[in-house]
Amino acid sequence: MRKWYRVRDNVCTHLKVVHMAITSKLQPCEFDVFDREVRQGVSDLIHDVFLRQNTKLSMIRKEQKVLDKGFKYAPPHPPSEKQLDVMKVDIEYALTKDTTAKYIVANALKNETKFVCNIPQSIDFHTMKSLKLKLQHQGIVATKSDKGNSIVLLNKCDYVDKVNDFLNTTGFQILPKDPTKLFKEDVKYAIISCKSIFSEFEVKLLTNMNPVPPRMYGLPKLHKQDVPIRPVVSSFTAPSYKLASKLDVLIKSKTKFKPKHGISNSVDLVITLKGISVSHSDKLVSFDVSSLFSNIPVIECIDILTELMQKSNVNPEELNDLRLATQTCLAQNYFQFQGTLYKQLDG
Repeated sequence: MRKWYRVRDNVCTHLKVVHMAITSKLQPCEFDVFDREVRQGVSDLIHDVFLRQNTKLSMIRKEQKVLDKGFKYAPPHPPSEKQLDVMKVDIEYALTKDTTAKYIVANALKNETKFVCNIPQSIDFHTMKSLKLKLQHQGIVATKSDKGNSIVLLNKCDYVDKVNDFLNTTGFQILPKDPTKLFKEDVKYAIISCKSIFSEFEVKLLTNMNPVPPRMYGLPKLHKQDVPIRPVVSSFTAPSYKLASKLDVLIKSKTKFKPKHGISNSVDLVITLKGISVSHSDKLVSFDVSSLFSNIPVIECIDILTELMQKSNVNPEELNDLRLATQTCLAQNYFQFQGTLYKQLDG
C-alpha cells in the first residue's frame, strides 16, 4: 500500500510541474482551450470503459458517430409543407404595404415548395430514430455525464436505483397529491401584492399559465467510485420559474452583489494564481461539499438577503416585496421522478 501511495505522490508532483510549465507558457484563453480538451478526452476515456463494463449494447459505426456528436446535435431536417405555408403567411403579412415584392416572393416560394419538401432526410436522422428504438427495446437510458459533454448509456434499472438511493438517503417528503395549482395561485398572489416592484402588466408575463411539476433527473459522476448521480431539477415548467428569473435580475441590480471569494472559470484561476508566489512544497487543495444548495437553510438565506438589501439602501417597501416574492419561490421546492412527487423540507 505504501508503494502505491509513493507512486501516486510522484505522479501528482510530476503533474504539478507540468501544469506550472504549461500555465507559464500559455495565454489564459489558450490554457482554457487546452484544459477543456484534456478534460473532454479524460471524460471520453472513462465513458468508453464505463459503457463496456455496464451495458451489453452493441452499436454499429454510424450509431457511435451520432452519439459522439452529443445531445445538442440536431440532424438537418427538411421543412414540412405546413411549416412552409406558415412562413408564406408570415412573409405576406410582413410585406402587406409592398404589393410588388409580396407577389414576387409568393411566386418564388410556390416554385420552391415542391423541391424543398422532396429533399430526403439525412442519414443521421434515420440513425437516431433506429438507435432510440434500440435503446427503448433493451431498457437503456441515455443521459449526459456530469463532467464533459459525453453521453452515458445506463441500464434503466441501474439508473432508477441510483436516483432512488439519492432520494432515500437525502430525505425528501413524498407528496400525496399535486400542489401545482395551489402554487400557481400563490405565485399570482405574490406578484399582485408586490406592487412596488411589479406592474399590472407583469402579472400575466410572470405567471406560468400551464405549469407542471418540475422533472428531476440524474447525471452520472463517472469520475467517482460507484458512479453516483448528480441530481438536476428542470424547473422551467414550474409555477414560480418566471418569477424566480425576474427576481434574480432585480436583486442583482439593486444590491450590485459580487462574491469576494470565488472564481468564474479556469482562466480566472490561472490569472489569480499568477499573482501568488508558489513554492514546490505548496499544494493546491480542493474541497467538495456534498449537496451544497440543498443544505442551505431557507430562513437564514432570506435573512442574509434582507441584510444585504438593507446595506444596499433598498427602499423599505421594495425590500418587503422582494422578501415576500423570494419566500414564495423558495417555498415551492418540489419535483417529480418516475411519477412520484417529492418536496424538499429545507434548503
